[in-house]
Amino acid sequence: MPFRDIPARELEAFRDYMRVYRKDTVILKENEIDEDGLFLLRTGRVKVFKENHFMADIEALNFFGEMAIVNGGPRSATIVTSSPTAVVYHFQKPDLQIILSEPSWGILLFRRFSQNLSNLNEELVQLRNDNEQLSSRNESLLNHTVKIFSLLTEVQQDIALDVVVTAREWQYLNALAEVTNELLRTRLPEVANKIDFIDDDFWKQLKNDDILPDYLRDFIQKARKKRQTGS
Repeated sequence: MPFRDIPARELEAFRDYMRVYRKDTVILKENEIDEDGLFLLRTGRVKVFKENHFMADIEALNFFGEMAIVNGGPRSATIVTSSPTAVVYHFQKPDLQIILSEPSWGILLFRRFSQNLSNLNEELVQLRNDNEQLSSRNESLLNHTVKIFSLLTEVQQDIALDVVVTAREWQYLNALAEVTNELLRTRLPEVANKIDFIDDDFWKQLKNDDILPDYLRDFIQKARKKRQTGS
């Protein structure tokens, strides 16, 4: 009997609010907006799902659906009965006086709101940490991108200035430089504004990592010395 643990006085007082659900009944559906208000699971169990993933069990005696009456938004989770039967009090238009007529229910509701606030705070902290990590990662990627394009720009300039080329080869070099500059200007403006000659530490890193061929590294180093001495 689903009502055997409920006092007769309570059954009489809350009969109009009572609903009895069979197992696997969907009581609330995530993202739906309704006017169903607040629910008190009086007997039985329900499961909580978010984006079709199981999140938690709720056992009687406990409230659910309380956040929708606070923010007026869509349901944040799907609630499905998991016990053979579940007795639920359905407060369609929540009246605190009715709920608080049972003092223990008021304490339960307060605990639910407190837990929700705690969960929201934890989510905000996690989002802030994730955002800081993402910002740091983006900054690192931007710095690497700037160095790569700075290297390409410097190589192009050194070849154009210090290598004897034919007229056609000169055109190719100029065309390549124009394409690179246009791509930077239109697609990566935050990179274009930071392009500069790369520093000695980056050159040492390239050498240690054996990224540049020896002949290209030697050529660029000679060109850098010429620019520095003005010869």
